[in-house]
Amino acid sequence: WFPNAKGNPQVPVDSELVISGINTQGVQNLKLSFDVGANVYGGKTFDTQLVELYLNNNKVDVPSVIISDDNYHNIVIENIPSDLNSIHFKLSKEVNIGTRLDNLKLGTK
Repeated sequence: WFPNAKGNPQVPVDSELVISGINTQGVQNLKLSFDVGANVYGGKTFDTQLVELYLNNNKVDVPSVIISDDNYHNIVIENIPSDLNSIHFKLSKEVNIGTRLDNLKLGTK
């Protein structure tokens, strides 16, 4: 869960999730998938591109999906480097919508 941080003194910094120590040695054709949900209501929307993704400290573009409901939306990132050792998700403290990541999977195509 990445909280709605904008204007919230209890969340003064960016929200982050880092998974490190991943060993993908010898594995080819990796893909990463995860679901994104957002606390949207009252006509608000959330663009999944606001979720920053870094693989081995290199920023990767997250496909744009506009979320306007309470459902989760699946994101798939293909062509993951075979030397993957870290996955880093980040949501800026300027984003004013609570966001949830779920069902994170790293596997082969």
